[in-house]
Amino acid sequence: MPSRLSLPARPLLCASLLYLALPIILFLWGWLQPLFSLPLCAAVACGLYATGRKLPEGRLSLTERGTVLLLLLSAGCLLLAFLCGFTGHFQQHADFTIRNAIYGQLIAEPWPLVMPDGHHFIYYLGHWLPPACAASFCPAAYAPWLLTGWTFLGLELALLTAACRWGIRKTAWWALLLLCLGSPAASLNCLGMPLSYLFPEYHAQIALFIGIPSQIFNTFNHAVPALLCSVLVLTRSLPASGYYLMGALLLPGSPLAALILLPFILHETLFRDSRNKASGPGTGERLRTLLRRPVFWIGFLCVAVMSLFYAHLDGGGQFSCLLADRYAAAFHYTMQRMVLYPDSVKYASFLLSLLLNVLLPGTLLFPACRRMPLYYITLGGMACGLFFRTGMMNNELLFKAPAVLYPFLAFLFLYAFRTGGTRSRILLAVYVALTAIPSVICVTEKLRTFSTDVALMRTHRQESYGGTLYHPEQPLYRQFIKKDGHPLPGWLFKGCRKP
Repeated sequence: MPSRLSLPARPLLCASLLYLALPIILFLWGWLQPLFSLPLCAAVACGLYATGRKLPEGRLSLTERGTVLLLLLSAGCLLLAFLCGFTGHFQQHADFTIRNAIYGQLIAEPWPLVMPDGHHFIYYLGHWLPPACAASFCPAAYAPWLLTGWTFLGLELALLTAACRWGIRKTAWWALLLLCLGSPAASLNCLGMPLSYLFPEYHAQIALFIGIPSQIFNTFNHAVPALLCSVLVLTRSLPASGYYLMGALLLPGSPLAALILLPFILHETLFRDSRNKASGPGTGERLRTLLRRPVFWIGFLCVAVMSLFYAHLDGGGQFSCLLADRYAAAFHYTMQRMVLYPDSVKYASFLLSLLLNVLLPGTLLFPACRRMPLYYITLGGMACGLFFRTGMMNNELLFKAPAVLYPFLAFLFLYAFRTGGTRSRILLAVYVALTAIPSVICVTEKLRTFSTDVALMRTHRQESYGGTLYHPEQPLYRQFIKKDGHPLPGWLFKGCRKP
C-alpha cells in the first residue's frame, strides 16, 4: 500500500518558534550596541534550542479528503494575506500610509530608525524586520511580495500547528468560527440600527471588537504573530518556560498582544489542574520549577530590553480606566484635546457595549463552558478591553484585543457546539451568523477592489508619506518618537544621528 503523507508536529512547532524569534533577533542586532546584542542573540538561540528539545512529538496522517481540506484552508490564508493589499492588487486600509513608510524606510535606511531631527522612531516594528532585511538585498519590486509571503507564512504556521495538534476537521471548524466571530454592535449597524448615532465616536472609542479579517487587513503586523502565539497556547504545544519565551518573542511585533496573552500563559503554566494532586504538582512547586529554568530568565531579559524601548513611546502608551476623566479625553487629528463623552453617555455606552460584546456571548456559552477557566479569562479580557483604554485617539487596546481573544472565544464556541443540546446549538449558530455580517461585508468590499491595472494598483497603495516617516507637520508624528528630554540610553541602544 502506498504510504500516506503526514505532518510532523515538532518541525512545525520549531518553525513557529523561529518565525517568532527572527524579528527579535533582528531587532537586538539592529538596535542594541554590539556589546549587548551579541550575548542576547546567543541567549535567544540557546533558549530556542532548549525549548525545541522539549516540544511534543507526533505526526498527523493526511487522508485524501484531509489533504484537500487543508489545501483549501491554506488557500484561505493566502487570500487573507493578499487582501491586505501589499502588492496593490487590492485596496489598502488608510493606516497603511504610515505602515508603508515604515516598511520602506526599514528597507532603505540602516537600523535603528532615527529621524533627521535625532529622534528614535519607536513602534512595534517586529513583523516588518525579516521581509525588510530580505528586501534590502533584492530589487525594489520584490518588497511587497516578500511582505505578503511573510504574512502568509505566519497564518499558515498557525493553521498547520492547529491541524497537527487537533486534527484537520476540528481545525477547519475552529477556523470557520474564528473568521465569523465579531461584534454584535457592528452587526446591528449593518442591519440598519445605527448605534453610532446614539453615542459619539461609538465605533472608534468604546464599543467595537472588530473581527479577525479586519484585524488582519488593518493591523496585520500585530494580528499575525498574535494569532500564532494564541494557537501555541491553545494547543498546549510548549513547555512551561517556553510560553514565557514565546511572550517575550512577541514583544517586537505586538506588546499589547503579549500583555493580553499573559493571563492565558499564567493559567497554562501555573494554575491548570493545580488543585488536583493526581494531575501533578501544585502552583507553588510549578513556580519554583519555572524560576529554575534558564529559558524563563532569557525571556525576562528580552522583556526588560523591549520594556525600556517602549517606555520612551510618546503619546500612545498611557493607560486609563473608565472611572478616570482621561478615559473620555482624546487628541484628535488637530491635536486639540476633546472630550468624547459626558459621564452619563460614557457609562451608558460602556454598559451597552458590555451587554452586546461580553454578556451576550457569555450567556450563550455559560451552560457548556462554565467549568472552564478559559471561559472566564477570555470574557474577562474582553471586559477589560472596554474598561481600560490606551491610545491618543482610538482605544488601541479594544482594537487589538480580538486578535488574541477571538481564537480562545472560537475554541469555546466550538466546545459549546460539540457538547450543547439542539436548542443551544441553534442559538449559538444564530449568534455566529449575526456577528459574521461585518466580516463578510469587509471581505466582499476588499474583493471588489481587485485590479491588475498598474495605475489603479498604484492608487490602491497608501503612499502619501512618500516612503519616509519624517513628517513633523503631521499631528500623529509625536506618537512615534521618544519623550522630549528622555532619549533611549546610549549605553544600551545605538546612538542617534545629530540633527
